Amino acid sequence: MPKIVRTERYRRGVFGWLFRIVFWAFNVIMFAWIAIYWNILSGLHLDSAHPQAAKVGTAIGGTIGTGVIMVFWVMGAFILGMLVLFT
Repeated sequence: MPKIVRTERYRRGVFGWLFRIVFWAFNVIMFAWIAIYWNILSGLHLDSAHPQAAKVGTAIGGTIGTGVIMVFWVMGAFILGMLVLFT
């Protein structure tokens, strides 16, 4: 005996589209921020009395800065992703 399977498809409302657009815009902005940040770090000219220490400091600071940006990115994407999912 054949089984009937019904599929319900809901249409996204105004808030759903708004949250979806904000979600994708946020991700594009965060990607641009991290790309610009890495570009700035790679273009630094370390003209100091201790160039090796300056390179190490740049590497450590770049890692900390990248970590902070990534935390903001993941938290924002999670929150906005939940809003997109629930609307």
